[in-house]
Amino acid sequence: MLYLKIENKGEAPVEGYLLLGVSTTRESKDNRTIGQFGSGSKHAVSLMLRHDINPTVFCGSLRLDFFAKPITVDDGIAEFDYSRVCAKLSGKKDGKSVRREEDLGFVLEHGVYDWTDLSMALREMVSNAIDRTIREGCDIDDVVIEIVDSARAKAGYTRVFIPLSPDVQRFYRELPKRFLHFKESDNLESAVLSKSNRELGDNKCAMLYKKGVFVRESSNSNSIFDYNFGDELSLDESRNVDEYRVKQAAANSISKSSCANLAETFRSVARGDETFESNFDDYHLTKLYDNHEESRKETWQQAWKAAFGEAILCRSHNEMLNDIVKKKGYDVVVIDNSSWFDACRYHGIKSNMDILTVVEKDGNKIIPASEDVILAVDSVWEWLEGLGVLNGRDKPEVSCYQDIMSAGSKVLGYYADDMVYINHDISVGFSELMMTTVLEELAHHITGATDMSRDFQDFAFSVAMRSKSNPITY
Repeated sequence: MLYLKIENKGEAPVEGYLLLGVSTTRESKDNRTIGQFGSGSKHAVSLMLRHDINPTVFCGSLRLDFFAKPITVDDGIAEFDYSRVCAKLSGKKDGKSVRREEDLGFVLEHGVYDWTDLSMALREMVSNAIDRTIREGCDIDDVVIEIVDSARAKAGYTRVFIPLSPDVQRFYRELPKRFLHFKESDNLESAVLSKSNRELGDNKCAMLYKKGVFVRESSNSNSIFDYNFGDELSLDESRNVDEYRVKQAAANSISKSSCANLAETFRSVARGDETFESNFDDYHLTKLYDNHEESRKETWQQAWKAAFGEAILCRSHNEMLNDIVKKKGYDVVVIDNSSWFDACRYHGIKSNMDILTVVEKDGNKIIPASEDVILAVDSVWEWLEGLGVLNGRDKPEVSCYQDIMSAGSKVLGYYADDMVYINHDISVGFSELMMTTVLEELAHHITGATDMSRDFQDFAFSVAMRSKSNPITY
């Protein structure tokens, strides 16, 4: 008979296979170990028995053969049939011969809804071997996993023998993809992994690991990277994790990753690729709650330059604004993904919002001021100076603008960044509308106050009272 043998140095306590809750790695000081619940080996045995696979475990010279026998439970109303997990113990323990059967305190139906795939049981047994090897201070290469034709004990070692089936054999072939320890031990400390044909199927989905042990694939058919998490990713007791949690952890990982990884991600997002990473939300790309935010921002900015040089970040939904940026002499990279756009801006990558003035952000084209507007500003400024209300301010620069975006209402003037802007539509002739607009924008410049504010109202009342004896002329 052929078996899959899983061997590690150190004799596991027999209680680890018989008693729910017993775990020798839960309190381990080595953060490389993954075991914690004290239920995995028991669930693994039940799952294998449900698949008609009877495992044999050697704890040193003590042999455990697992099987199930029927029991009936009567609750006083009805009877229920179960299969109780049992173990036949034989061999030697502490130099004494052992030969007995134990009825264990759980049945095959325990975990039936969560522990479903045979690979979960095999993963548990291999993980146990890796954890014990780490605790023994040995190299991962000391874990032996191979196909053999007999089940034998080895003093000082734990050996698990699993009868070979097509599913067990498939798992054996997939070992390098399911455990980074065996072919990619150099990647065990890496959170973001370059793609390397780790997928179990045809899709290039993200392969997701915890401490080097495969825990799930992403639901997306494509990904830029694979991911290897540490204690920041919590598994449930069936060793599963939902998509939301892995996306959160993966977004955190890529956010603090290398310049090269970020640059590759930026290029993919800019192309509009539909990937695991393109579905990250900006919250988990920005909120890491650590002390490295400033250095992380520098890395993001360096990655952007590596990917796109000095190009400006823009959104695709507003082509007119993007055209304004281009006409200012900048190259433009359009990111349609709102989460990545917001995350890039958060990390200090220069966007059209940093390049455009307030006037341009509203869809206006700035043009030189007309002669009439220049004269109007000069006249109103001189008049305000005569009223003694300039508050020590210097006369601002002035420009006009054209409304290039159709909107429901027309804005006649702006004041921003020590500049007065007047709408081109009222820039010819000294109409009352133009003069009033010039006065309003100069008032914003002088007071630094917004519309409807108390300071703005006080200024207007002061001008009104003083203008009685000094009316404006132009």
